[in-house]
Amino acid sequence: MHMTKGAAEVAGMVRKPGQSTLLLALVAAFVGTLTWFSYSIEQRAWRSQARIQRQADLDRALITAVTRGDVAGARSLLQQGADPNAKEHGVGSDIEGHGGWPALMVAAEGKDNGMAQLLVDHGADVNVQDVRGHTPLMVAAYLGHSGAVKAMLGKGANVGIRRMNGDTALRFAVQQNHPDIVSLLKRAGAKE
Repeated sequence: MHMTKGAAEVAGMVRKPGQSTLLLALVAAFVGTLTWFSYSIEQRAWRSQARIQRQADLDRALITAVTRGDVAGARSLLQQGADPNAKEHGVGSDIEGHGGWPALMVAAEGKDNGMAQLLVDHGADVNVQDVRGHTPLMVAAYLGHSGAVKAMLGKGANVGIRRMNGDTALRFAVQQNHPDIVSLLKRAGAKE
């Protein structure tokens, strides 16, 4: 049997009369395995933490790009693995403490420049709601952003979702006098 240098030293140092060197070598090997196992777990935890931090950095950068209307920057971040459903945090976050608006809602509020289309093409949830029941479709309908409305409807946005007070995307479009969006929503099945 071949023993590692460390196992042989342990076996030689603690061997008592009547004990087998083989038994002590097995004990030393077991202890060495436990040490290796512990080291392996620590390394995995470190790598996992590094992945989590990288994801958080990508997601924060995506929210910044979306807020600024930087479609090219957002595209690059999504290609690097940013989550299209990332949420903003800090200023503008929901006061109830449930996190901020997801990237698509931020895009729906911003310039109607193709950002919503980019996000939905990368899997953003078109039916996500904030704590008050707003959806990205409602935000875009309220602001008259027809490009964002079309992008979300094209990915199956639910036109029947109601806010806590009963408001719908259609009601917002009517109230804000956006006839083009009213027409889009009605063609998608929205009812008054």
